[in-house]
Amino acid sequence: LNLGLRYDYFTPMKGGWNIATSDPFGPFITNKNQGMYANNPHDIGPRAGLIWGPLHQQKLVVRAGAGISYMQTQPYFFYDYSFINPLIPFSLTLAPADVPAGFSLAFPFPQAQFTNAIEANPGSIANLGIALSRTVADHHLPDGTANQWNLSTQYAITPSLALQLSYAGNNIVHLYYNTLPNQFLPHNGPRPNPTYSTVQDAGNAARSNYNALQISLNEKGVHGLIFDAYYTYGKNLSYGTANDTNNIGT
Repeated sequence: LNLGLRYDYFTPMKGGWNIATSDPFGPFITNKNQGMYANNPHDIGPRAGLIWGPLHQQKLVVRAGAGISYMQTQPYFFYDYSFINPLIPFSLTLAPADVPAGFSLAFPFPQAQFTNAIEANPGSIANLGIALSRTVADHHLPDGTANQWNLSTQYAITPSLALQLSYAGNNIVHLYYNTLPNQFLPHNGPRPNPTYSTVQDAGNAARSNYNALQISLNEKGVHGLIFDAYYTYGKNLSYGTANDTNNIGT
């Protein structure tokens, strides 16, 4: 019997502007040198393992294990955040409804007409009538959590032939999931919050579940040769696209 306990603490990333709440339209943090999101000091992961031989000849062996692990959201997903004043548009995602009448979005984009005004007065963006986009994350972003378990039975059919039947499963929650809470849909009228254009809100709402039956047959052949045969029947269910920057959900 093997018992263990692991504690993980991931220091929140700093240096970029993020919102100070879970509201994607909420205010930004006041200092980019503070954590971009709140820390998670409760990542305690127990784990246990068991090996049992019910027959004294060790012809039959039962193995079981379970554990909880944690993972931090990858910094890659925060590279598009603003590292200067978020009121200055570093990157804009616009639809025709986000700009004043007569403002052209055709290529080549008429960038100079408002970048010059922004450089002269950062607050003047509001006077141009252009809705700002924002890329933010839930300030109370939980760490990814993986619950894993397995149960195996191995039987020695002959001194050189072993059969193993295993069940393996895991359930992973709090995976990266990017939503668009302010999506513009022509048939639905204006955006839910017309103050902003496209809003990308990163959260850890995705999840994944996997269960499988695994069968293996191992034969110790002659002259040092080993013959192995494996079969797996598994099923995976997921919600969201983990480890992906695709925008899903509205």
